[in-house]
Amino acid sequence: ILADYLAWYEKERPTTYRRAVSALRHFRAAFDRTTAESLPPVAIDRWAASQTARGQTEKALKVARGALKRAVTQRRIAHSPMDGVVIPKTVVSRAPPYYTREQLRALAREPRGAAWVFMAATGLRRGEMVKARKADAQGGMLLVESLAEGRTKSGKWRAIPLSPHASRALRMLGDD
Repeated sequence: ILADYLAWYEKERPTTYRRAVSALRHFRAAFDRTTAESLPPVAIDRWAASQTARGQTEKALKVARGALKRAVTQRRIAHSPMDGVVIPKTVVSRAPPYYTREQLRALAREPRGAAWVFMAATGLRRGEMVKARKADAQGGMLLVESLAEGRTKSGKWRAIPLSPHASRALRMLGDD
């Protein structure tokens, strides 16, 4: 079930596939020889409690839950052994390293500086920037859509207001 899910995952979510494989490594080592039908939720709970890498464990349980839920939907198994398993939340949360004004000014002077300024001013991710087109900017907003040829991280579209910095950078970017 997990191998089939990972094959599907690689096609559907190629940008996060490697992280999913990595997260499931220890889970698979513990449970690959056990059929889903005979896997008791308490065994999953015990395994999770024994793991030291909390964030990796949380990701493994979420990916496993998705795989088993998909197997239930496809009627490969009657019920998911993840039913009743409480996925622990990672309690560590760190602030990301934000660019300083000086760092942003230095980036703006680089050959692709306008792109960096635009990304910083809008919060676009690199993959979203690659597929963005000038036509996506309409009425002072940038429309970011999740399409088959390129998903957004959340899988949902969003509208981003264009600040004066973003508008100026957009003009400097030239054609698509």
